[in-house]
Amino acid sequence: GERLGEKLPLRLISSFLFQILTLVLIFISVTFEIWKLNHSLLFGSGTGFALCLSLNLGLSSHSKEPPKKIPMVLVIVSLVTLSLFFIWLGGVPLFDTNLREKANLSIVRAFCYMTFVYGFCALVSSKKQERVLVFIATLGSFLFSLLGFRFEPMGILLILIMAFWYRGLLNLQTTIFVSILLVVIVVIVGYVKVPPEWILDPLETLFYRAGFALNTLDKILEMAYPFGLTRGSASFSPPRSREIVGQVIYGYNQSITSTLIGAPALDFGLIGIALVMIYFGMMLGVGYSMLKKYQCWCSMIGYLLAASHSLLLIESGVDFTMWIFTLFIWHLYSRYGRILRYDKT
Repeated sequence: GERLGEKLPLRLISSFLFQILTLVLIFISVTFEIWKLNHSLLFGSGTGFALCLSLNLGLSSHSKEPPKKIPMVLVIVSLVTLSLFFIWLGGVPLFDTNLREKANLSIVRAFCYMTFVYGFCALVSSKKQERVLVFIATLGSFLFSLLGFRFEPMGILLILIMAFWYRGLLNLQTTIFVSILLVVIVVIVGYVKVPPEWILDPLETLFYRAGFALNTLDKILEMAYPFGLTRGSASFSPPRSREIVGQVIYGYNQSITSTLIGAPALDFGLIGIALVMIYFGMMLGVGYSMLKKYQCWCSMIGYLLAASHSLLLIESGVDFTMWIFTLFIWHLYSRYGRILRYDKT
């Protein structure tokens, strides 16, 4: 999949037709997810249209010169909105199970994270003030960890490390600081969420969760080999397709992590595993090819998002929302690929 992605011609990815296709798929997916979540087709289609319009306007740059103000504005808007969201909820989801459930299914969570990571990727791909970037990543990781989920803060810190590595800005001090911060967030967020009747300490909880995901995958392979069972519902049922895994494997309505290949295997067996690996391989291959051929901030953004979140999805698996996120990455490839092509010629 990765080799195929590297060989895909940039003129195909950056074509106007490909841009329209990704926008249409994003619109349909967002509309469907919001409709299933709020039982309002009007609200769903309005949200999908607003998101696509925002993408079209926000990615309207026609130059390889990085935007000076928009990335920081996006970061600030994201963090302010997230802080107001905590006030609206009346507490911190990390310490309250009911609030965490509300935050998990809220469009505000998705909006804040997508806004932040895009703005932060643009900053970390073009700016050289290492301390400022580390501060933004630390602040963002802290606020997003208050939602009670490890995914967002881990994604932010991985983006920081990868960007510094590719740009030659990574030093020992930053590596140690980010590594400690990453471990602390993963351990604390994972431990605070556990039921009070558990007797595991923080480190035991971390290893238990990793083992549980692998055990779930083992059960899936036993039940769904070789051609799958659920025919797409474990991967593509909005808003929380991972609950299908919990229902089928354990018999209760709970969002279950099953690794990157768990849900595809439950859906389509060996064919599902092959398809998801090809899909992510192509996505990473296209991003790496653009990064390797062009020394530019906009050639780095898509690959940073693809590589960092592919690492996270190895453990958590892909749900409906993350499929939409991958469409966003393909749209970035298309928009910025067009800039790279025209600027080179």
